[in-house]
Amino acid sequence: YFGKVFLDEVPYSGSAVLFGKEVRDFTKGEIKGNVTYMGHRCELVSDTIRDNIAYGEEKDIKPYLDMVDFNKDMESMGQKEETLVGNEGVKLSGGQQERIALARSFYHKKGLVILDDPFASVDIKTEHTIMNSLRKEAEDSIILFFSHRLSYFPYCDKIIVINDDGSLSTGTHESLLKDNRTYQELYQLQLQEVNHE
Repeated sequence: YFGKVFLDEVPYSGSAVLFGKEVRDFTKGEIKGNVTYMGHRCELVSDTIRDNIAYGEEKDIKPYLDMVDFNKDMESMGQKEETLVGNEGVKLSGGQQERIALARSFYHKKGLVILDDPFASVDIKTEHTIMNSLRKEAEDSIILFFSHRLSYFPYCDKIIVINDDGSLSTGTHESLLKDNRTYQELYQLQLQEVNHE
């Protein structure tokens, strides 16, 4: 819900300022020119990998496939970038669908990139590889992640935690581990789950 505030798709009270301007004062064209959004559902179309990323633009997609660690996957695909993904990406695994959608988001990257749970179907090792790429390749954008999975939060510059009482806490991974009970408990719980896998 919160991410869609920056698309001006949901009503909000108070103030939400993006790049010096109240979000509700943006035109649809201005939002499209300033915000890239990857929803929780990947929303692939029944077309090739290339067309699912480029959407008709001519820029090379390979650097973006590299960013999302799709090289090994591509090796086993006879048609490479021209591989058909099937209806809504049915021919790809969940992790492959997410990485294609993520590559598309950075191919069309704007000043604000909103990613709703982008690593839900990606293994931890691949997640870390992608996060390292994003830190280098997207440093000129603000990336806003929404996730219940905290393994990549140490990479984030700032984290917003919604506490049990609905209040918000902000800080770095280290400061929240030290001072925020909700974050401490969630992070430790997920760490234990990873260690038991």
